[in-house]
Amino acid sequence: MDQIYTVTTDNGANMLKAVKMLSSDYGNSDGAIVEENKRANVDDDIDLDLQLDLDQLTEESEENKPEDHTENILRDIENSTLGSDFSSSILTGVRCAAHTLQLAVDDALKNVNKGILSLIKKVRRVVKKLRTQTILYMLKKQNLKKPIIDCPTRWCSTVIMLERLLLLKNYCTELAVTKFENFETLTDAEWAKIEEVCRTLQPLKTCTEKLQAEQLTLSDFFSNWLETKLEIKKMNTPFAILIFEFMVSREKHLLENNVLLSALFLDPRFKILLEETQIEKAKTHLKHLWAKMMSLQGNLITSNSDSQECPSSGSESTSDDFESFLKLKEIHHNSGISRSSSSSSVQLHEHLSLRRIEILLDGYNQEQRRISRKTNILEFWKEKSMIQPELYKLAMVVLAVPATQVSVERLFSGLKFILSPLRTNIDEAILEDQLLVRANRIFIKKDNTQV
Repeated sequence: MDQIYTVTTDNGANMLKAVKMLSSDYGNSDGAIVEENKRANVDDDIDLDLQLDLDQLTEESEENKPEDHTENILRDIENSTLGSDFSSSILTGVRCAAHTLQLAVDDALKNVNKGILSLIKKVRRVVKKLRTQTILYMLKKQNLKKPIIDCPTRWCSTVIMLERLLLLKNYCTELAVTKFENFETLTDAEWAKIEEVCRTLQPLKTCTEKLQAEQLTLSDFFSNWLETKLEIKKMNTPFAILIFEFMVSREKHLLENNVLLSALFLDPRFKILLEETQIEKAKTHLKHLWAKMMSLQGNLITSNSDSQECPSSGSESTSDDFESFLKLKEIHHNSGISRSSSSSSVQLHEHLSLRRIEILLDGYNQEQRRISRKTNILEFWKEKSMIQPELYKLAMVVLAVPATQVSVERLFSGLKFILSPLRTNIDEAILEDQLLVRANRIFIKKDNTQV
């Protein structure tokens, strides 16, 4: 749990609430662990009288020694903006980009005038008539494409249905003229309205397809979002204006997420889109993320050093019980000294590291100029890995956040091809293995050799 950075979910209230509760609960448990560790340190077996004498000696020695610049640095840093609580959980929920776009269009379709909705219903009736066996046979004979029926809850399928029907416009007119099976076609005004709806939804359909890319960063998503929004605004039709308004409304919720702000901040192509307050939020979040990364790295180093010390202490002979007792006391004594001596140095290192990352973020904000929009941002930071290693590490974490749930939805869609009605008794382990192979076919070359 300590290493989970983000959770990408849809916009459902239950999912957003679950991630929020998970983050807050983990933060509370993290604080409880810290308090428990403090109590354990207080309850350590130490001679209180000896401790008091040591404290008095320490105070006398500190009065006589010159001013410690290290303590002044620590005090200044603690009093600065870096005094925020960077030890808490950074678990953050991210709204699925594709689902957010779908909701914006759905909102527009629900609030559009009844003329378009009634037209779509009429189109469905026409398509169902065209999908009868007799007409399908005639379409196939004339090498015409088969009409597609949409799923009412998926507007993208509605666009595909309308576009396919436009290709069959002349054929529908012929059927209406010959009155074949009492076929009724659409009027010229209705055909024109269908073309207008398709033109309006086409940029949104294109954006949806772009959001299904493999390496889609949050900044790339926002770029596609803004580009689509500008295209919709140019159309200046009532339906387009309605979609634009709902996209603006959804965009406000997106820009409240610090992870998205951080991704835009670390992307020189779109950093200029952020306001000053948003830049400050991004910098604070990145400092928080850096502190968490350093703490996890410190824990890893500590655990590795402990695992290396244990075998060496137990490798020697334990035939002499008294010698073993003395060695045990020596290990306990040395570990106590190392902890007390290293705590201040670790604290200094952490604070100086936070100070350095703050300076680097400020310098990046002031000096980094906008680069071409067509630049691959992952390649850009890869080239900067030797020059700015700290910012490179931050960028690789933030830009790796999944912007959509497309991969998960693909698994659900692919499951129906494996778990068919004729294979309902398949073992769970075998089903999981087959789904894993199907989901990772991109790593297999066409000649069936592993990459």
